Amino acid sequence: MKTVVLAHRELRPLLEEWHRSFEGTIKERQKRADALWAEFVQSIVDSGGPPRNSRKDSSTDPATYWCNFPGGLAQIVVEPPHRIGFFSTEQRVIVVNLNFSPAPPG
Repeated sequence: MKTVVLAHRELRPLLEEWHRSFEGTIKERQKRADALWAEFVQSIVDSGGPPRNSRKDSSTDPATYWCNFPGGLAQIVVEPPHRIGFFSTEQRVIVVNLNFSPAPPG
């Protein structure tokens, strides 16, 4: 099964704020943000869903998970696997929120 990680479109302002928090030139900040995002995505892909040490938040519908994100936490939604071909399935994980405070809300 293939795992695909996407950032929700409404997450853009938070990602831009996160990107601006890095030191250096725009190019250096972009390179750092790209590397950290890739590492975060890989942790989800390797787990096939919420990474180890994620905390399930059952107060949301559908349930979400809070997991480690560089500099804070990310809230993710794990969609059920769906067929994308005759033999292939795909699971989408959508990052819906970022929290840069010490603990997730709630």
